[in-house]
Amino acid sequence: MTIKRINKAIKKFNLEVIKGEGYHYFIDITTKEHIGSPVYINYLKDFSMQQWIQEADDARREYDEMYHEYTEPTEEYI
Repeated sequence: MTIKRINKAIKKFNLEVIKGEGYHYFIDITTKEHIGSPVYINYLKDFSMQQWIQEADDARREYDEMYHEYTEPTEEYI
């Protein structure tokens, strides 16, 4: 398992994984902004590729829900 392989798999979320000291984190490829919570593992191989993809998906969803998504109200108020 390499960062290059993980980044290729999570590119669809417009994210890259970056190595910190004792953890990894995601950044937005376009803005270079930190996205989501850190992943506290020492070795990339501690997660399967599917787990990395799920972590990236969760990070992107959380960020988009907080900062970009607006849901129209379902009820009309007069």
